[in-house]
Amino acid sequence: MIIVILFWTLFEYLMDRFFAAAMTSLPQGVSADLLRRYTGIGSRLDRLYRILFQSTFLEDLTALGHKSVYEHLLKVQQKRNEFVHGQAEAIDGELVYETVERLHEVQEAWFALFNLRCTGNPKAPRVWEGS
Repeated sequence: MIIVILFWTLFEYLMDRFFAAAMTSLPQGVSADLLRRYTGIGSRLDRLYRILFQSTFLEDLTALGHKSVYEHLLKVQQKRNEFVHGQAEAIDGELVYETVERLHEVQEAWFALFNLRCTGNPKAPRVWEGS
């Protein structure tokens, strides 16, 4: 169970960094307001993503060849939310196994998305100086 929770925490952190990097060209007040307005990961991946990129998170991941990562993230988010709201059985051994097995795919998809939307170079090497 802790693996799934840690994975989701890592994903939220990476997306925080993603949105911060994506908005570096905006005035600081605008980016701060957008991040306050869209505080949850769900609203950021849905509404904020559309506002910033005139595309959807799903459309971009699909175009980059990572549609299955999107589906996995939805599943983990749903099960994590169920767990947090009292359904301990929502995070089972199968989900833990799948989360570990797919970690590298999620990382690859994140780098591809970061390069597409934050560097403007989708073929850039997987280097990130924000760690």
